[in-house]
Amino acid sequence: MTTREALKQQLDTCTEEQLQQIANFMELLKLRSPTSDSPHDTPKAQVLEDFRQAWHEAITGQGIPIAQLWKELENG
Repeated sequence: MTTREALKQQLDTCTEEQLQQIANFMELLKLRSPTSDSPHDTPKAQVLEDFRQAWHEAITGQGIPIAQLWKELENG
């Protein structure tokens, strides 16, 4: 089974709220400023670990609403 297939199976078991938290996390990944000249320099292991942590937080209800994150970013 590929990683994509495994993720699809996991997504099928998520609630709408969990899916929204995952989508929010994915948006944050897009906004994350690169730490180097190329976004492809981030080691694959780090990307996977970050995703695993976010997935765990989403599944266990530990996510932070995106609105709260925006407020925190705006308030510094």
